[in-house]
Amino acid sequence: MVAAKADCRAVMRCRGAAAAAITAVALLGCGARAEEPGSPRLPATLVLRIDAVEVEAPSGRAGWDGGAPESDAGAGCRVLVAGLSIWEPVLSPAAALCRLATRPQLERRPEAPDLVVRLGAGADVQYSSWIERDTFSQSLQYEVVVPVSAVPADGLRLEVLDHDGGGPSELHELVGGMRLSREALTRAYQSPSRMLTLSAGAVRRLQVVVSPYADEAPVRSSRRASDGPVVVGRGVMAGEVVTVRAAGEFKVGSWYDERITPSGYPGKEGRSYNLQSFREEPHACGIAMIGSGSTVEGVAVGAGRTFVAGHAGSLRVGLNDRDLSNNEGQVVFDVARRAPTAEEWREGGRKRP
Repeated sequence: MVAAKADCRAVMRCRGAAAAAITAVALLGCGARAEEPGSPRLPATLVLRIDAVEVEAPSGRAGWDGGAPESDAGAGCRVLVAGLSIWEPVLSPAAALCRLATRPQLERRPEAPDLVVRLGAGADVQYSSWIERDTFSQSLQYEVVVPVSAVPADGLRLEVLDHDGGGPSELHELVGGMRLSREALTRAYQSPSRMLTLSAGAVRRLQVVVSPYADEAPVRSSRRASDGPVVVGRGVMAGEVVTVRAAGEFKVGSWYDERITPSGYPGKEGRSYNLQSFREEPHACGIAMIGSGSTVEGVAVGAGRTFVAGHAGSLRVGLNDRDLSNNEGQVVFDVARRAPTAEEWREGGRKRP
């Protein structure tokens, strides 16, 4: 054993290209592990893109839900703010971001489940997709950021659910559940397709693509204070850290001569003109909304805020004002995105419905 250690030290003192090759062989004898060529390690942060999901009816039943078509309360959309689900009427700028709920859903079957895919870690961390109503199959293209250090020893839970409640945080029935260990993620990442095809319970097929998280340069949007919410940059991934900063001076309406900033009015002036979802926030403060369907996640950002996105979708920024037409002035929004730390990711998942 003493002689072996001496040989290792001798090899490490060698110089030149020939010594490098000898060193690799000698290190194996000293207990080191050689990396296999073409086998990349997992990056610090992964993106799990949930693609196609297909489910079948439960055994002995024609479907998951009743045969009567579902309908929403009216035209508009729901905005999730601080864990609450608030209905925005059709005429509000917030509702303009969503599909009109009164339209008939084409090629939908009322007995089919209202599909939700939920990614969880431990007992209390979860990130859920938006609800896809009355369908046995859907192409979600839904992206969730996951720090590898946040993957617990028992792996990530990946569940396909039938949403049975009136709000995103209410009742769900399990269609099928799977586990994703670090080993499974590593194998998928090292494969040519980087894709996992999973099945369990009544889930026939669930495709998950594993890729590294890539940083993106900040994006700036300069616009009039009378403009409605607009898309800024690429879509946001669930679990991603988003920073929105707003600047500028503008005048709201014809009754107030004071020029304000995106912090909004410091008192309670003008709150009767707030969006329903942000009725308790300062009037005309900066807001951000994430979503692509009949439900969006809303965040009051004021002049600036950093938050963990609970959902994936297009990012829109604007002002908390349901009558924008008579505003004057300019607003500049700067948006930056980054990977979360493990603690940020866990904390963000605990706060979401």
